[in-house]
Amino acid sequence: MTGPQGVTLWRRRLGGSLRELREAAGLTREQVGRALDCSSSKISRIENGDVGVRRGDLTVMLNIYGVTDAARREALIELARESKLRGGWWAAHRALLSPPELRYLELESAAVAIDGLGLVTVPDLVQTAEYARADIRASHRDVTEDQVDRLVQVRLTRQELLNGDEHLAVRLILDEAALHRRVGGATVMADQLRHLLKLGARPSVTVQVLPFDRAGAAGVRAGFTLLRFSDERVSGTVYVDGLGGDGLQERPEDVHRADAVFARLRTEALSPVDSLHCIEALGRTRWLGEF
Repeated sequence: MTGPQGVTLWRRRLGGSLRELREAAGLTREQVGRALDCSSSKISRIENGDVGVRRGDLTVMLNIYGVTDAARREALIELARESKLRGGWWAAHRALLSPPELRYLELESAAVAIDGLGLVTVPDLVQTAEYARADIRASHRDVTEDQVDRLVQVRLTRQELLNGDEHLAVRLILDEAALHRRVGGATVMADQLRHLLKLGARPSVTVQVLPFDRAGAAGVRAGFTLLRFSDERVSGTVYVDGLGGDGLQERPEDVHRADAVFARLRTEALSPVDSLHCIEALGRTRWLGEF
């Protein structure tokens, strides 16, 4: 993957390679930081893919790690070049979105698989414009109407992923409560359920409903999105929706935990076919007269 959409993934690949080289050389982040005249936290940010690395610093790192193979050095230098790219459609929204949100958008654009769990509301990636508008108004009480419009546009732009990449696999689990909860009124909800039916019919999108009579979600405290990437060295990223602010979790143990929860809930949820039948039935009964 090249170009602006792969910036974070390139940085993560480079950081992962540098971490492996440092550990193989038996060096700590503190020792590397002293060699570069910087803090160990900066080395950690480089290895996590949070920031890029300058050419001079990379050369020093490769030297102290004992990397003498010319081809290996050039490959890592090329990764560093790619990681210096900037851009992506999200760059225009830097004043509106938080750093974790911007980072998530960059990662989402590079994902090859997206697993989403919606407990309270329908996940952003499959919201209609009016549902998104009502959701944003409810969760962002202090923003102006212009900012609401811009946030809605951000969500709709993200959804281009579903139309433009046939290799992207999206799996969603929706708690039945999210389908009953009135967001924006009956007409908005009816349109949202019709939209889910349309998306669920696509080969690349799987929608499952976790019904009320199954207790699978009882121990899950927040919805989340799990992103996976084509590079096997990058295990994935979990984006958690929380009352104290949304956040990224990228430790392998966090990714594995989210993957295990999602796998368990998939077995407890209705099948994709039965889920679409459930959504249609809810549309005709819960939102009677609008569906």
